[in-house]
Amino acid sequence: MLSAGKHKNNPKEIEEIIIIISKDKTQINSIKVIDSLIMLYPKIIKKIYQDLPYLGGAIQNGFNLAKGTHVVMMASDLETDPE
Repeated sequence: MLSAGKHKNNPKEIEEIIIIISKDKTQINSIKVIDSLIMLYPKIIKKIYQDLPYLGGAIQNGFNLAKGTHVVMMASDLETDPE
């Protein structure tokens, strides 16, 4: 379960999740799932539409918006193992 809040002593706390959506490639069902997750975790999950081109642009968008001191990038195709 995700937990919102600033608990500096607990490294398992997630401060924010930024989901970058491609206007041209993200399927409507994926957007519906993202929207349902936002309803469950409105303080943590942010949905942003990509404005820079290609995968590199999406990554740059995410890093530009991230507020934390530690950032994890996860590709939608699970190229990066989530474990």
